[in-house]
Amino acid sequence: MEPKSASSSKNLTRYIALGGIGLAIFGASYYIWSKVIKGNRSGVKGTRLPKELVLKILTMTKRELFPLWNALSGECMGFLQETGLRNLPAQVKQEVLARGNLFAL
Repeated sequence: MEPKSASSSKNLTRYIALGGIGLAIFGASYYIWSKVIKGNRSGVKGTRLPKELVLKILTMTKRELFPLWNALSGECMGFLQETGLRNLPAQVKQEVLARGNLFAL
């Protein structure tokens, strides 16, 4: 019986070489992928709205929806005071929202 040291070192060398090639391919693909992602991010930056404009839009929307919100709140608070409950039942919520015509503005 002969020792198998010669064939095991060949296999070990082969596995190390395959692992190194795989690691090199993985590293290259990660490098390329990170460059593609960074390139896409820089293009998105130019299409964003300015912060002041976003705040102005949100403020105007809040001002326009306040009367509707106030009416819905008054209905709900009145119902809660009449019934003595702390939370609105789901059916009452649906009825109030249906009467409010939220999306018919």
